[in-house]
Amino acid sequence: MIDVYLIKYDDLRQAKERILSEYSKVIGNTYTIEYLPSGAPQLLLDGKPNGHVSISHTDGVLAMAFSNDKVGIDVERADRAVSPKICKSIEDWTRIEAYAKWTGNGLSKSLLLGQIPEDIISTRKWQEYVISVCSQCQGIEIIQLS
Repeated sequence: MIDVYLIKYDDLRQAKERILSEYSKVIGNTYTIEYLPSGAPQLLLDGKPNGHVSISHTDGVLAMAFSNDKVGIDVERADRAVSPKICKSIEDWTRIEAYAKWTGNGLSKSLLLGQIPEDIISTRKWQEYVISVCSQCQGIEIIQLS
């Protein structure tokens, strides 16, 4: 199961802390996040890697995905324009970004030209946003915080 937390924010740091606090309450442990040299977030329990997290934010909305398996997430405004040279729609763009985070290799020209495995990506609309989650884990629960 993948838990996806969504929150609108004025202060990104506070929003991240709020989501992490809520996730920690649900799980019953106090988690922290540190960033690897690559910039990827790592979920820690008692200072040791424990589970996986992916983070995305855009235009005042923060999305964080937590899973026992590797996970990648992207959130974008549904009305955001994308270059037709890159992809066909904002939904396609969020799938590419989520997949890039899932692989840990980041965006590259070859990724943009290649095929994304659709069977491990779920795309949903939430309010005026598009969210894509990439994982081999099945099942997504969306938790909206106010």
